[in-house]
Amino acid sequence: MIRGEQEDADRIIYEDSKFLAFCPFVSRFPYEVWILPKKHSSDFVSMDKDHVQSLARALRDSLARIKALLSDPPYNFIIHSSP
Repeated sequence: MIRGEQEDADRIIYEDSKFLAFCPFVSRFPYEVWILPKKHSSDFVSMDKDHVQSLARALRDSLARIKALLSDPPYNFIIHSSP
């Protein structure tokens, strides 16, 4: 999925060495954003400090763009992780 989004590049919001944030093709919700780790991980608890900081930057940047575009709307934040 990440490779396909990078090749297309139309829906990418944020990218660094560890995470990619993009609006998925045929989103279920308006302004839906996915933030995916470039290295597969089954849960967020096992992330090291560098990955946590990178995720925080991706989230901050994505939310700042939504805030600027839509005048600070309410949003839902959902984390998918293995049990």
